[in-house]
Amino acid sequence: MRSSFRRLAADHAALHEELPPNYLFPTEESSDDLTQLTTLLAGPQGTPYSQGLWRLHLKMPEDYPKSPPKATFKTRIWHPNVEESTGAVCVDTLKRDWKSTLTLKDVLVTISCLLIYPNPDSALNSTAGALLQEDYDAFARQAKLMTSIHAPVPPDLKTAVVEAKSRGEEAGTLIPEHEGTGEAQCDTATIDPNQRRHPRQQPRIRR
Repeated sequence: MRSSFRRLAADHAALHEELPPNYLFPTEESSDDLTQLTTLLAGPQGTPYSQGLWRLHLKMPEDYPKSPPKATFKTRIWHPNVEESTGAVCVDTLKRDWKSTLTLKDVLVTISCLLIYPNPDSALNSTAGALLQEDYDAFARQAKLMTSIHAPVPPDLKTAVVEAKSRGEEAGTLIPEHEGTGEAQCDTATIDPNQRRHPRQQPRIRR
């Protein structure tokens, strides 16, 4: 338990020192409970989610980092890998690919990259997953519509959202490698828009 607390404290401190691209902290006072984390995720540029802002919650288990956090969108999002009614996130990094060396920052980056590269083969929202595979343009229209209804950026946060996104343009979006201990980059600035029409295609990685 003590080692888990030390690790949680270090992970939280790293986030307060520098959040990943597209993330910002809520304006309200944060909790002192290190087993929970709430952030705001701005939709990455060039995606159907680019005009949205979502509240994302992480809940860390008692044996963290041996076991992964549970990630939940508290703002409704229409996405193949998010259960629409509960906001539960399905991504391999938080299941079979979890490693104790991964940090909360790695988790946040993985989820932001999920908005860039949805995985229809592991869909919790089967309707969104099927549409993504069958007709990307129709999928994008529906995702944009749902974003405009449920997750518009509040006027008082627009400046903060622009700043959060600019971090992504400057540095790219980091995603943890499944092999080894290094980091890879999910390049949000140079992705060909047509690449997103082929959901099975893997992200282009910069090292």
